[in-house]
Amino acid sequence: MECFETRYLDVKSMLENLEERLLLHELTVDVPSGKRSFFIYKGDMSQAKATVFFVIAHGLSLDESGELYEAFDNEFSLSTSKEKKLLSLSSGGWIGIINQKQQNKTFLILHTNKKEGTRYSLDLLEEYIKGCFLALTLLEYKGFELKDVCLPVIGRKGIETEHHLVAINMMIQYATNWLRDTSCCEKLSYFLYVKQDNDVWMNSLEKALKGTNIAPDFDEIIRNLRKKIVSEINNISVKNDFYTSALNRIKQELEKREDSSRNVAVLCKSLIIEINKDICRIAGMPVSSFRKNIIEIKRNKVVEEWMINHFIILYEYNEDGSDNIPLYGPKTLEKDDIAIMYFTLLRVIKFLNKMLPKRMNVE
Repeated sequence: MECFETRYLDVKSMLENLEERLLLHELTVDVPSGKRSFFIYKGDMSQAKATVFFVIAHGLSLDESGELYEAFDNEFSLSTSKEKKLLSLSSGGWIGIINQKQQNKTFLILHTNKKEGTRYSLDLLEEYIKGCFLALTLLEYKGFELKDVCLPVIGRKGIETEHHLVAINMMIQYATNWLRDTSCCEKLSYFLYVKQDNDVWMNSLEKALKGTNIAPDFDEIIRNLRKKIVSEINNISVKNDFYTSALNRIKQELEKREDSSRNVAVLCKSLIIEINKDICRIAGMPVSSFRKNIIEIKRNKVVEEWMINHFIILYEYNEDGSDNIPLYGPKTLEKDDIAIMYFTLLRVIKFLNKMLPKRMNVE
């Protein structure tokens, strides 16, 4: 799990003396390959020094594209540059790319196909944010330099006031998740491009960054995780009799209306034991008990240590019906335990999807 170091700034007092680009908050994301920086600014994003910019273009034509696009057009002549379509969105919008090689800048344009200020749902906001980070992943795959990336606060004029906090938290979550997975981005910056905004966005930003928002809804978190796990199981590309059967049983439990976490925990144990054995087979090591295998996998550095911790966590979540009563703590899985188990299961299934092709090569 990532570790965040935070540096808080007195937002309200700083806003009284607004400069061209004002740092509101900084996070440092610890990842296995090093550290990533994540900043939130207030000010004109077009003046930032970066290699990749995300720009929002509203409306059906560039004539009604909105103030953010106009600011970038004035600075970088986007409307006269060659733009290629990179990604289509299910809502009808799309993301294009303008690569200005002479200036060493790349612009990703999110075309909403909606008038600036149009109200839209949190689901649509998430589609836009998810699309932005998918586009960045595609660029990384294509070999683009993504050392320094700038994005606007998406939905600044399209989200209802009561949803601002949810929107800010969503943007922070996607940013930190992407920074965890990317291998080339060192700095990611969000910009709140403010001209006539009221204080609600700033209040929401303070709440999100200072941890004063409401406690997490674990029921909602668990529901979403169950859906994501089922989706990831459906994406398994390589077929294998054991894993197909094991994952289908897990999928059936997750699709039940009632709580089936105990059954899932039992199934996870047999799944993780088999994955553990297969890692040994792929690495050409003798197969032994789960714990002995873990020791050898760790000693030989076959898998990253943080991934090994996922294996151990999932193995230990199994409730085997034992009559042993602990001296301290809960006797059964509680909602936050279940959420952690599902987070871990999701990560392990993603690992399995990458491991299976290698397994087929050693059969």
